[in-house]
Amino acid sequence: MGKLCTLENKDIKKYDWWGGSNPPPPHLKTKKQLADMGLKPVSAVGVIEARKYDLLLYDPENPRSVRPSKKPTEAQLRNLEKGRRKQAYKNWFRDEGFIYRDENEAIAWAREFVADPDNLVLDTETTGFTDPQIVEIAILNLQGEILFHSLVKPAKEIEPGAEAVHGISNAEVADKPTFADISPQLTVLLTDKKIATYNVGFDFRALECSRQSANLPQPKYEDQEWECAMLWYAQFYGERRGRHGYRWQRLPSAGHRAVADCLALIDLLRQMATTEPRDLGQLFDRHWEEICKS
Repeated sequence: MGKLCTLENKDIKKYDWWGGSNPPPPHLKTKKQLADMGLKPVSAVGVIEARKYDLLLYDPENPRSVRPSKKPTEAQLRNLEKGRRKQAYKNWFRDEGFIYRDENEAIAWAREFVADPDNLVLDTETTGFTDPQIVEIAILNLQGEILFHSLVKPAKEIEPGAEAVHGISNAEVADKPTFADISPQLTVLLTDKKIATYNVGFDFRALECSRQSANLPQPKYEDQEWECAMLWYAQFYGERRGRHGYRWQRLPSAGHRAVADCLALIDLLRQMATTEPRDLGQLFDRHWEEICKS
């Protein structure tokens, strides 16, 4: 038995079924969908080929592809305009609008974080990237007051590359307290606090490596809530990394010393928190006006 519908125009684009590796764009419609929109098919722009029939697809925004089945009523015109606007919003949000939504989420996070005066920021300088141990640590409150700051004698040598970044030498920390010496103070300051760092994964790993090297038990603060301001700032900055996620940005005004980086982080949090959120409705309205003009 042959196909129920024969494809005459061999130049129209072929697609897979929805959910396949080559699905049709969401704005293309079948004959039945056109009928629901008060439109009549004229010339197909796409096709999904099957064993028994070809499913033809039409572009409701292309007058060469469709035409009104009869003179539309005012209600039909309004519904058509509503449908076009709804689809245009979906396309805009998929391609661009979600970036503004994500920026707004980052702003909301920053506002919530800086609103609590008990929250803290922390920064460390380390021996390097491999099994990093802390050589300097600072903890500040959101008013910029230094609650704790110390150079730390690690149980391993500082790598030359790390010293080139932060400028802390092995000789400079040779007579400084060890991590075991400062651990009780860290426990008092950090326990039951919400803490933000710039790249929480690295700072947390530095704390963990230093603790394990000192053979100390796991403190309670390692199980509590930590915030990665680097990830939130990447979302706020909005530079896409491929199709997924956002590209990490350097901490603005960072000095590669613990106190300076904490102060730079506080400034960044305030900048994010004082940024006005985007009005997605207004942004799309301007986008829609451009569509209507074209």
